[in-house]
Amino acid sequence: MAVDDIHLPVAEHMRDHRVQLMALGEIFHNLRLPDGSPRYGITANEELYESLERIYRFGQSTGEFRPFDTRVMAITHSSAVDNMFAYWAAYPEHDLDAHARELVEIFLRAVR
Repeated sequence: MAVDDIHLPVAEHMRDHRVQLMALGEIFHNLRLPDGSPRYGITANEELYESLERIYRFGQSTGEFRPFDTRVMAITHSSAVDNMFAYWAAYPEHDLDAHARELVEIFLRAVR
């Protein structure tokens, strides 16, 4: 499958919702637990990491993906997508679609 054939609906959706994305970023970065520590952060992503790991393990079990550490790939995947949107929110002239296509290419090369 060519990378250009992969539809990237999340990036497409976000392109039209930059202001909302920025507002959510403010909420996530400033929301605190009763002890004053951040509510969201690396430890709050555990369910997402586990979901991504399941997808990667499935791909490995079918032989579509090569052997690799699924936890490392899940953390890297999540961070790359989060930072793609954060960068675009800060620099709206940045080509979000091109960035998303590059991420697809990076991850396809990484898993095969």
